[in-house]
Amino acid sequence: MHTYTDNTGREWPLRLTYGLVRQVRQATGINLLGLSFEGSIVTDGPLVTCDALRLLDVLWALASTEAARQGIPREDFEESLRGDALESAAVALFEELLDFFPAPSRTALRRYRERVLAARDGRLMEQAEKSHLETLAAIAQALQTPSTSSA
Repeated sequence: MHTYTDNTGREWPLRLTYGLVRQVRQATGINLLGLSFEGSIVTDGPLVTCDALRLLDVLWALASTEAARQGIPREDFEESLRGDALESAAVALFEELLDFFPAPSRTALRRYRERVLAARDGRLMEQAEKSHLETLAAIAQALQTPSTSSA
């Protein structure tokens, strides 16, 4: 079982069963066991970069019974999952999915996840470097432009 913590400090358990997988599919149309990633909650790898709204749909389908027990409406649940909390929930869900599969599948999926993470990290680094270079170029240009104000 995996857990994630929302932005209010509430801890949400994730323990997949076939019944919950069926519930998610009925509520969202997403087959968690398909793991094709195409047209699922995942658009660029295992729940690391994903369609946040579809991820929230899945998380709600998994947590709705517990949320109802605690009197937490869907809107409050979703509002409590921003930024790092949503990323944490995505990682916990993927880890729970991995544990749900038999060992040979888990091993292959973990290797796939590592390749996707490495590729994602490389893309993020390239984007950050490009952004920093553009900022430095703008600063250099601003420094070279003669000031029009008189002192």
